[in-house]
Amino acid sequence: MEPEKQASELASSFTATHATIIVALIGAIGAGAGALFTSWQSLQLERTKHEAAADLQRQEFETKLIFRAIENVDTAEERTRNLRFFLDAGFISDPQERIRNLDPKRYPSKGNASFDCSQDPAPAARIICGDAELSARDKVMAAHYYKLRRSLEAQPARELYEEQKQWLVERDSCTAAPQTAVTCMVDKYDLRIVQLATRAAAAVVVPGPRTANTNPQ
Repeated sequence: MEPEKQASELASSFTATHATIIVALIGAIGAGAGALFTSWQSLQLERTKHEAAADLQRQEFETKLIFRAIENVDTAEERTRNLRFFLDAGFISDPQERIRNLDPKRYPSKGNASFDCSQDPAPAARIICGDAELSARDKVMAAHYYKLRRSLEAQPARELYEEQKQWLVERDSCTAAPQTAVTCMVDKYDLRIVQLATRAAAAVVVPGPRTANTNPQ
């Protein structure tokens, strides 16, 4: 074979082989880059999820601290002092100082009972105001009580008043066993609500003047 022809065939074979290798390398690099990009995207997504979960936990923690600072507190000054302690300690974030500048009278209350939780320091009241379900039951019970009382004449209304005072004593006795106090109160409220609602539904409204509406609570 002529030398020129051999050299041409060798050059052609060398070029085709290297071209195949180069194409394979490009494909491998592309696949690797795609895999790396996908992995980077997954990492970023997991990081975003983690940051969102951490932020949510932080918000829940701060909300619990805020309620703990203001619930079951007798005075606005004490609420303000508790909140400022958490703020100054860095437990609560308030970059725009909205909490710090908020009027203490506008602080929310966890309890939604029929009485003012900030004005009743009794153990039973503390338990009721600290439990949303008990607070709701207390409000329902009070509504039925006053509805029934308004429908009665003076003497029956007075008897109902004394009966209610006795029931409050029984309810408050639940605090003697702190571990079961909430369950005990729930049972007493449920029974009392049924009693008052049944009697209120059967009562006949009597028009005319009524005795002073004194809250036994």
